[in-house]
Amino acid sequence: MTSRFRSAARTLLFLAGVFLVVTLFFTTSNFFYKRLDPDHTITLRQDFLLYAVRWLPWVVFAPAAIGLARRFPLRGRGWPGRVAVLAGAGLVLVTLESLLSFALYRFPVARLVALPPGEGLYLLDPWLTHLNYLHNNILTYLAILGAVWGLDYLRLYREKELAASRLETELARANLLALRSQLHPHFLFNTLHMISAVVYQDPGLADRLIGRLSDLLRVTLQEPDAAKVPLRRELEILDLYLEIMKTRFGGRLAVSYEVAPETLPALVPSFSLQPLVENAIKHGLLPRAEGGKVSIAADRNDGRLVVLVSDNGPGLGRDPGALLEKGVGLKNIRSRLHGLYGAGAALRLETGPAGGARVALDIPFETGPAGPAGQGKG
Repeated sequence: MTSRFRSAARTLLFLAGVFLVVTLFFTTSNFFYKRLDPDHTITLRQDFLLYAVRWLPWVVFAPAAIGLARRFPLRGRGWPGRVAVLAGAGLVLVTLESLLSFALYRFPVARLVALPPGEGLYLLDPWLTHLNYLHNNILTYLAILGAVWGLDYLRLYREKELAASRLETELARANLLALRSQLHPHFLFNTLHMISAVVYQDPGLADRLIGRLSDLLRVTLQEPDAAKVPLRRELEILDLYLEIMKTRFGGRLAVSYEVAPETLPALVPSFSLQPLVENAIKHGLLPRAEGGKVSIAADRNDGRLVVLVSDNGPGLGRDPGALLEKGVGLKNIRSRLHGLYGAGAALRLETGPAGGARVALDIPFETGPAGPAGQGKG
């Protein structure tokens, strides 16, 4: 059995069900109405047979009406010509259906039903009976056209919505990838600038920095092109960056972690912690001759993941909001958060409990496939 044959069989079964329901509706309605007449003697079986030959022939003619509706839609140019075709073809269709129904009424069913006297008087005038069928069939034909056009318009509307949704998703993904690609050159430029500043003063230090940078670039280039990664993996990449910074600043840079173990599988935007730590070092450590400390903390709170990056530097000054707009890394992270979570994420810059500055990354707590194996911070 071919798929086309199965599809046609399903369509015929569906149409048979529809017109059987119509038959039953008019059968019961007419039966109950006539029961109000004390002289009424027609049975429910007789009513059913009369309405069955009235509506069930549409199972044969409805597919032609459906085909006409889809072949000649009203949308687009040239619709007056299509209306004329539909009107002419529809007139032929409803006439044939009326003649078939009347023939079934007039001959086999009329004999089978054996209507009581007075119940079948309308059969005595074939022309009026045929016109009555024709009148009702025109309404049925128009209803079929309207139903098909309505369903087709709904399908086209849903397809357009789906296409628009896919386009929006692709644009958002392209935007996220573009923002992510900006973060890597930004970090690379800053690191190379740092190496160039010490290459003549301390060639050994520059050599170690180049080695650490090579390790970090190897890891980041091997990372899958994913918008989110487990926090565990993000901390491993952050470790490589901090090795570079510790080599550069020596004992002037202290780092501490307070990461709850249950947060390690949580997904975070890829390559998001390094710009936050870089910002903390820039504003918290560089202004202090004695150096400073950077703290990274993560915890789960009411279905959300909160990552805190703090420093013990001079603080935020009078306009914390301006700092979020100035830094390339912070601006890009905010844009990526909006693309990934909409209004469900926040990046806050605030004063720490013991002074200094603190950046809070507040996102929904999500988990996914584990990243590459490695030790997390605890």
